[in-house]
Amino acid sequence: MKTDSQALRAVLALAALAFLAASAAGCDKIETLIRGHRCVLSDRDIHPDMAAEVAVEGGPSGRACCIRCAITYAQQTGKKVRVASVTDYRTRKPIAPDHAFYVTGSNVAPCVGPPMEATAGRRECCILGFDRCAPSTVAFASEQDAIRFQREHGGRIETFAELARSTGGRLVAAKK
Repeated sequence: MKTDSQALRAVLALAALAFLAASAAGCDKIETLIRGHRCVLSDRDIHPDMAAEVAVEGGPSGRACCIRCAITYAQQTGKKVRVASVTDYRTRKPIAPDHAFYVTGSNVAPCVGPPMEATAGRRECCILGFDRCAPSTVAFASEQDAIRFQREHGGRIETFAELARSTGGRLVAAKK
């Protein structure tokens, strides 16, 4: 007969094995569930290859799901959003936002959910007309990586200055 402590150890061992198996399979959702990585601007999951480190003037600071979420936040609220870093999509390493090359509007959009559709038997139909993380904006440390990505996935290449102009100057690179 097992004691309570033996049963607890068995449960913890099984949980650890499940976590290791999911991690080995590349399951980013496990990291999100365990560490609670949520966007400070939208409360969405943070994708490890899209995250941005941001601070809103008079508001939240921390990790955002993507640079596009920060752009939308600045446009909608009129608040200044300082970006300390963005994530290089290829290497998952942080880079200075004003040194990155961005591909906007590609067919890769991890933050954007599927469009809403009508359910069978219902007469109503909804189509998602707005998503705060669309169009996707993917960051790269290397211009060559951005060009290769654009050729495969579409979109247009932009600089941080161009992204900032779209917010009326409310998106700024944080000074180190």
